[in-house]
Amino acid sequence: MSFFFGKSFCSWVCPVGFISELIGDFGQKIFKRKLKLPKFLDIPLRSLKYILLGFFIYSIFFLMSQVAVKAFLNSDYNLISDVKMYYFFADISRFSLIVISALFILSIFIRNFWCRFLCPYGALLGIVALLSPLKIKRNKVSCIDCGLCAKACPSSI
Repeated sequence: MSFFFGKSFCSWVCPVGFISELIGDFGQKIFKRKLKLPKFLDIPLRSLKYILLGFFIYSIFFLMSQVAVKAFLNSDYNLISDVKMYYFFADISRFSLIVISALFILSIFIRNFWCRFLCPYGALLGIVALLSPLKIKRNKVSCIDCGLCAKACPSSI
């Protein structure tokens, strides 16, 4: 899906992306404009999700043996991981509540904070989307570098 439609999964399927967009829209109504980080902060922060993705790829493909990966996929824990996720939210710890609250508050100020800076799955989809034949491209012939497309873009690309 991401090969043809880019990171459409993030806003149309992912519940975190959907909620993050709603929170960002709420923040935009409060502040009457989009708040943007300066480039010297934005670019390094965007690299965090790629570092996280690299950590997971390294951990899975280089630190775990094939036997360990197969054992995990066939384990009872993996079979009931959705139930474990429910228990995480049903009996949430103070630390988890603080982290989720911080992400919620940051998303008010910076639209899609989690997705933009921390989501390793979004990083993976972004890398796959680079190869897409349907990706958004600037028409160099008709572009006059007015910057209106950058101002109108909800994702600040």
